[in-house]
Amino acid sequence: MARSRSRHVAIAAMLALAGCASASDNATPDGEWTVAAIGGDAVAGDPPLTLTIGQDRYGGYAGCNRYGGAVTVTGGAIAFGPAAATRMFCGGPGQMEREQALFDSLQAADSWRLEADRLVLDDGEGGTVLTLDRAP
Repeated sequence: MARSRSRHVAIAAMLALAGCASASDNATPDGEWTVAAIGGDAVAGDPPLTLTIGQDRYGGYAGCNRYGGAVTVTGGAIAFGPAAATRMFCGGPGQMEREQALFDSLQAADSWRLEADRLVLDDGEGGTVLTLDRAP
């Protein structure tokens, strides 16, 4: 009887742990994010640069233009398709360059990880290309 009870306790513990593992495995980069840094350079601005990921699509605001495209997420891998963007010209200092840096970073990203309310996108060499904070 004691042996049977021990087995039941062990099985219940394994099922509980399996439930925890599957919850973390279900984490995704889906959601609304604000760009905190491109590469190692902090990004500030009002309104902020944004990225929304969901249902195989991404989009957002790049500081001048709105953009969007297809995204594929498989486990910890991520691949952003080319961005389609509106074609407004904004003449603020560095605005168009920052926008292009955002698009280039999305293209370079090939893996993602969550650190609390922060999404980090890395390139194939392990360098961080984008750091994003969960939008309020």
